[in-house]
Amino acid sequence: MLKKLKKTELGIAENRSEVINGLIKIAMSDLMVFWGTERELVKRQEKLWLPIIKWLEDSVLRYKLSQTKDLNVPKQQGSLMGAFTSYLEKMSNKKLAAFYDASMTLQSMMIAAAFVEKKITPEQAFDAAYIEEIWQNETWGTTDEALERQNSIKSELKALRDYLDESV
Repeated sequence: MLKKLKKTELGIAENRSEVINGLIKIAMSDLMVFWGTERELVKRQEKLWLPIIKWLEDSVLRYKLSQTKDLNVPKQQGSLMGAFTSYLEKMSNKKLAAFYDASMTLQSMMIAAAFVEKKITPEQAFDAAYIEEIWQNETWGTTDEALERQNSIKSELKALRDYLDESV
């Protein structure tokens, strides 16, 4: 994993603006703007997502994030793209590499931001990103394959945190 992250960091250094632009394109449809409709799932989202959203709104975005309960991407007030671009441009190549990998692993730039800024632990990041899958597993059951994949994701997040914690 460390070797992969070092390679990603090198790629970031060589293609920084392209990487940032690619990340920004997916920010508008971030996982955290799509809320569930099942009462128990929404309660979990409120518990795990609202602190992250509040932190983002107060420190990164500087405006209130629009959300939806359907599949249509909500129109954002203000400039989500501009706010995220500014945030990403201030990152070191190492941090941006970790952010990139975290975004892809977590399927959310917002959760990745909280993760790389150490506002949440690897375990909290996993729980926030895979909240619906965890809820479905508890409701309908799971498979050994799904548990193996989830454990692999958790290990990857712990390795990302170790990478972020290592001295340059």
